[in-house]
Amino acid sequence: IPESMIIIPYSAFQNNQLTSLHIPDSVRYINKEAFKNNKLTTLDFHKNMADIGEETFAGNELTSINFNPDSYLQIGPKAFINNKLTRVVLGEVTYYYSNSFDPEVEVIGGYIVGQ
Repeated sequence: IPESMIIIPYSAFQNNQLTSLHIPDSVRYINKEAFKNNKLTTLDFHKNMADIGEETFAGNELTSINFNPDSYLQIGPKAFINNKLTRVVLGEVTYYYSNSFDPEVEVIGGYIVGQ
């Protein structure tokens, strides 16, 4: 992903068997299904990240996500479903939907904004 990219487009890297990912600090928005159905296992989000779209990381093999506690972030519906997560810790100003994660995932912090 180029260091100058601000928005990752809809379905940009869907179904590509990606196993690792570096998201540059310039990226603020990741659109719907951008990384759906890959093989990602861990993710790190930087402070500038603002929006993670619907089903963006659905269908991966995520076991760990590191959210920056200082970022103002909105997580879309079904953004992280069908992964291997058991627990996520969100920052104080992170907003998510009740279905952003699988039902068995323990979500600590953040605020639910919708169903």
